[in-house]
Amino acid sequence: MSFELTTGKLDRLLHDFLQELIFYKDADQLIFREYELHITKIRDGFKLTCKAKGEVIDPRRHNMLVDVKAVSWHKFKLEQIMEEEWKAVAIIDV
Repeated sequence: MSFELTTGKLDRLLHDFLQELIFYKDADQLIFREYELHITKIRDGFKLTCKAKGEVIDPRRHNMLVDVKAVSWHKFKLEQIMEEEWKAVAIIDV
């Protein structure tokens, strides 16, 4: 599975990425376990390219205790700690 996202701000890019994972869970019943992500600076912001590996949800193997619905903007935060170190805070609505 591969997809691309573009937006003007890095925090929005993270939010959109998490929402995209929820979309694939809901639309195609997919969950992912491995990701190859590349973020590049483009003219109007940033572009994220993702290659993800996973599988179709199987209730016999995947104990889904709650159903994730969305990523909240409440207290959502992305900050750069050092040159290549970032910290994110996200609340997931269930």
